[in-house]
Amino acid sequence: MIVRFLYSTGCRRGELINILTKDVDFEKKNVFIRAGKGGKTRYTVIFKDKDLFHDLEEHIKERKLKGIQEDHLFLN
Repeated sequence: MIVRFLYSTGCRRGELINILTKDVDFEKKNVFIRAGKGGKTRYTVIFKDKDLFHDLEEHIKERKLKGIQEDHLFLN
């Protein structure tokens, strides 16, 4: 899922580690990128992988069911 996310958003791997679950907007189909290249913040659209939204929603729901309180979207 991480590779699909990187490809679909154009996000850099250094930006990926700073993405929080609250940064994903399922209604607008975009992701808030903080501290990107040059320290800039931006929004990027998820458009290349239609199933990615569903998978991200399931990923977040699973974490909540397991009681994981971490805010970052992807964990080590």
